[in-house]
Amino acid sequence: MEASPIALKEVTRRVCVKPSICFDKLTVTAANLNHSHKFRLSALLFTRANYTRDTMQHQFREVREWMEWMFYGGMDHVFLYDNCQGPGECLRSCLEPYIREGLVTYMTWNPPERYHDAQEHCYNDWPKEFKSRSHWQITADMDEYPYIKSDIEPNFLLRLTEKHRCSIYFQNQFFLDVRKPKLDGEFLMERILRKDRNYERYPSRSKVLYQPEFVTKVNVHSVDMQSGCHERYVIPIEQGGLQHYWGYRNINERTNISRFLSNTLPDDSMIAVARHFKSKHVPKVRYHALHPTCRAYEW
Repeated sequence: MEASPIALKEVTRRVCVKPSICFDKLTVTAANLNHSHKFRLSALLFTRANYTRDTMQHQFREVREWMEWMFYGGMDHVFLYDNCQGPGECLRSCLEPYIREGLVTYMTWNPPERYHDAQEHCYNDWPKEFKSRSHWQITADMDEYPYIKSDIEPNFLLRLTEKHRCSIYFQNQFFLDVRKPKLDGEFLMERILRKDRNYERYPSRSKVLYQPEFVTKVNVHSVDMQSGCHERYVIPIEQGGLQHYWGYRNINERTNISRFLSNTLPDDSMIAVARHFKSKHVPKVRYHALHPTCRAYEW
């Protein structure tokens, strides 16, 4: 006998991020999700995918790759704020199997303001509703992959939280490349194989893993913590960091390719990491459970 699909719970409310900026926010969760349960590790993701003018042409494919990488690292849940500007951009239908499994809390978040202002307001909205739901939380974008060189086995992020408290910062390493086609089965981390000669030293463009109970404010690249929890561990770039697949955003027909190549270094080290990940990780939602329009490739 086939199991009945898990019901979804929808809540729409009016949100005002400023007195003059108000909009409707839709929140969708699985109706049977136990709200008294506290996640070991969750992620806060603000994104706009399926955006036709985006140079990188990110789609649900990249969102799914990122989520599954984070699940592999030990994440239990993602609070996803969707900055979609119309029905054709919204990720809800693609994410529905993840929502039903209790893996994603989905929200629309599209105030009439600039993307980065909306992102900051989204990060301020999250603590009001979900601060008590997680022991640890990480904020990152779908093209940012936290990575520890000495530990690429399942639950590597959870093991990191066992060694430190309060906040753990990943320094940013840009990966860039000339435009390449998306091949079936090829992850983002396998497609972009050059990196900036330099990395962004903390606090520039860092992303942070933190204990929400001590947070007073979530910022785009940092968190403000309560007194009594000032510990801050910055991961040395030699040990790991945030692999930021900035991609083709700075590449166009006017780009001096020779200069670009001289400012970047070839680095295909993440190919082996991606293949190891795919060999060991069973996706939380399998290919055939996805809506047909959301399927990119099976692994």
